[in-house]
Amino acid sequence: KQAAEFGGSEWRLTDLRAAFGMSGQPTNALPILADFTVRVGDADLQDRWKTCTIILADAAGRRWLPTAVLSLKLPDDVQPCSSAMFSGAKSGDTLKISATFLVPRDAAATIRPAVSLAAERPYYLRFERPKD
Repeated sequence: KQAAEFGGSEWRLTDLRAAFGMSGQPTNALPILADFTVRVGDADLQDRWKTCTIILADAAGRRWLPTAVLSLKLPDDVQPCSSAMFSGAKSGDTLKISATFLVPRDAAATIRPAVSLAAERPYYLRFERPKD
């Protein structure tokens, strides 16, 4: 689980997993959770992380944004990327970021998460799939 510098902070994918036992999703879809830890470098997150977006992409090039269809109660110390921008985090702090997706079951085996920040465009940070 290597870390990568992006948007003035050090990003690490900590987990990419299916969420089982949830209700309300279509039978051909799978809820996926992407979890990150981010060690803040440049504390100006409102500028450096503007329009912070986590996406999933599969081997066929299809992309998904986080879903609002399924709402999970996150632990108190975990937040979506868009909230972390306004957290008041200081340089050296570690943030826990999570995003929930709803993807077709046939895509689940090849999905990879990526992070997009306005200040870094046209570049984005794409992660390898975690090894089992």
